[in-house]
Amino acid sequence: MGFAAGAADSARREIAIKGVQYQAVWMYVLHELEDAVADCRAANLAQNDAGVHAWDEGWAFYAGSLEGPSSRGNGQLLHALADKRCRDFGTCTLGGQSSVNARLLALFSSGERSLANGQCEQAAQIISQIQPLMTIPLVQGALRYAYKADPEAPGSGTAKERAEGWAFAAAVLPQVARASPAAADVIRRNLEFNATTPVVDGYLAVFRAFQSTYPSLGITCKDVGGLVLDGPVPTSSAWSYLPGTAPCGQSMSGGAADGLGWDPQVGPASTGTTDKAEQGDTHTNALWALLVLNLALTAGLLLHRASIWLRGHHRVKSGHKHMPVANGGMVSVNSCNIELE
Repeated sequence: MGFAAGAADSARREIAIKGVQYQAVWMYVLHELEDAVADCRAANLAQNDAGVHAWDEGWAFYAGSLEGPSSRGNGQLLHALADKRCRDFGTCTLGGQSSVNARLLALFSSGERSLANGQCEQAAQIISQIQPLMTIPLVQGALRYAYKADPEAPGSGTAKERAEGWAFAAAVLPQVARASPAAADVIRRNLEFNATTPVVDGYLAVFRAFQSTYPSLGITCKDVGGLVLDGPVPTSSAWSYLPGTAPCGQSMSGGAADGLGWDPQVGPASTGTTDKAEQGDTHTNALWALLVLNLALTAGLLLHRASIWLRGHHRVKSGHKHMPVANGGMVSVNSCNIELE
């Protein structure tokens, strides 16, 4: 049953797993942050631990339990995705890690301090800065697989890659549709998994559609970067972008400065860019919504159980690069044997 009925197992697996990783968990991170602010507003300064704890849980679900103290472990959730995509789009820090993660860690730490001091509204404002940054790797994922699924591009264009493109696109389409229904239609038409012709308008149409919504999404061309030619380049003095994918009309060549949305010596920088799309029939909107709802409900139950365990046994300090670690017989929400692509 469903839109992926009859698809190859590899494609169905990508839709299901990436749906949980990048749709359900993504929403649950924001839920924890909003819950933290609600706890803060309901408490007095002498009883503010609930809000701080929920905020820390937000980071725990963002990073997962497999990153390790150096953030270079075998992570499977959003933190690992950001590190992976920065290598594809030239947006890593000089140390080779995602500029998104560096900026988010600073914001999570700042939010924790605000909550500890009873500054609830200040923490609420920080959430509005966190959400756009969390959106960047989703956009990068959709753009990367728009290229890989395009039959006219050198990518393999398999059902697995089309499934990955749709999983990323579905995760960000609600935000895109709010900014521009027309852009969302282009992305859906080109990236929907069961499209008659994959990436029918070409991957550059998808890039352009996404780019047109960057200001509304609160991100920039430099934040997203450009699709780096000849495979991942973690950090480099120079590289080339695929034709038409350079950040907002920049030249075809780039380098560490061009791809950097974060300067470790200065702090967060404002930057940005984008391009392209795939398929879509309007009658599938309801099917897509049901899929996301089912994934969210399933993951929500698992995450709620993990949250209860965390509340009883761990306190995750988001101000340090310490990720929650699974001990004993605990089964982490992201510890299944999943390989990020």
